[in-house]
Amino acid sequence: MRHLFIDDSEVERIDNLARVLHQPAKFRGNAVLFAQHRWENCGIQVRTTPAWDPEARRFRTIYHASAEGDAGAPGESFACYATSEDGANWDKPFLGLHDYRAATWTGKPIGTQNNIVPSALGMLQGPIYHAAEADPSRRWKAFAYGAGRLQAKVSADCVHWTELPGVTVPSSDESNLTLDAGRELFIATPKQRGPYGRSFCLSTSADFEHWSELELIFHA
Repeated sequence: MRHLFIDDSEVERIDNLARVLHQPAKFRGNAVLFAQHRWENCGIQVRTTPAWDPEARRFRTIYHASAEGDAGAPGESFACYATSEDGANWDKPFLGLHDYRAATWTGKPIGTQNNIVPSALGMLQGPIYHAAEADPSRRWKAFAYGAGRLQAKVSADCVHWTELPGVTVPSSDESNLTLDAGRELFIATPKQRGPYGRSFCLSTSADFEHWSELELIFHA
């Protein structure tokens, strides 16, 4: 059995030994994922940890992009797709799924030459790669936020997403989603409004469909 000695919880005594915590250093290549395209010109946001795909041997992520509207139209928001083999150098493959109406600075139409994923709009909690999932069409899982709730979504390839009808968790904006692979337990921590202001709650699921009642974790 391996042990990580970050404290003295399993140590009876120490003689002639010093514990040294090495100072982490920022990666010099930051930022690793940054705005590059017309549909990202108001900025991008990454709200979740990229997921490792063991079959493709690469990281996959869905990030949020916002852009100025075209010809005086209001601004727009998009869910976009990116992949990486090392977590530092990211590709944004053009998917041909969304007909983007704006043009480049030269006036050339952008059209479907973009990495926008229409079916992932609002999806800021996930994606999660679920290796133990028997159904390949549900191998990828995520939550999309809207109208005071988190809507469960699944995908076979992390690009084409479908909703699980009726599978929602109440949420007041910010939330997080993760998978405890050892226990095969999905964990959601949605924000809620309460008598003390902002609060975070816990909901869990063993199958990503049936979620427990919200339980208060902490509040302001």
